[in-house]
Amino acid sequence: MKKNSSDENWIKLLTWTAMDGTMVDSSKYAKNPANSSQKRIQFKLSKTRKLMSLMGLLNEMKITYTVKAATKSGENKLQPYVIRIYGDHAKDIFSRLHGSKSIPSEWADLTYENAQVFLQTLEETDGYRDHDRISWAATDAGSMNTVKALLQKHDISWSDGYTSSGFDRNKKIPKMSIKYKTEWYGRKTLCDKTNNRF
Repeated sequence: MKKNSSDENWIKLLTWTAMDGTMVDSSKYAKNPANSSQKRIQFKLSKTRKLMSLMGLLNEMKITYTVKAATKSGENKLQPYVIRIYGDHAKDIFSRLHGSKSIPSEWADLTYENAQVFLQTLEETDGYRDHDRISWAATDAGSMNTVKALLQKHDISWSDGYTSSGFDRNKKIPKMSIKYKTEWYGRKTLCDKTNNRF
């Protein structure tokens, strides 16, 4: 994948979708599924930072979307909003992700620059900053293996572990701790490259 703004934006959007999005395919219920356009991508977000970041990305990519306030649930004190993408844009996202909410296996071969774009977006979405590392937990073994192959290709160190599931505290799920530094989302990236894991 060549490095240009279009590719970078697609890496960001597909990462957003795989991490924080929901892929809804209602075409399987249609009379003619092959010709159905009943696909949509949706995100339910509460944090203003995430809402503004995702909407800014969609606007830059000229992707049409809708925004609607959602019902508050549980202990969430923030007002959640649902962003939905329909039509050809939704079908394009489905196609680029091969119909699965997973990191595409071919991303193991991303360039170093595009790997930085991916890691930056991973931190912004499903991961979180832990000093000089990004921590990320996932039950999707395929995505984990793809990310590990990408890190290995570019000599970016990581360690493996486990953390409690957010749905069941007694259940442990795989967790990665990636040694990677950024100043902040969208700013100059500072990446730790090393030949050794830690």
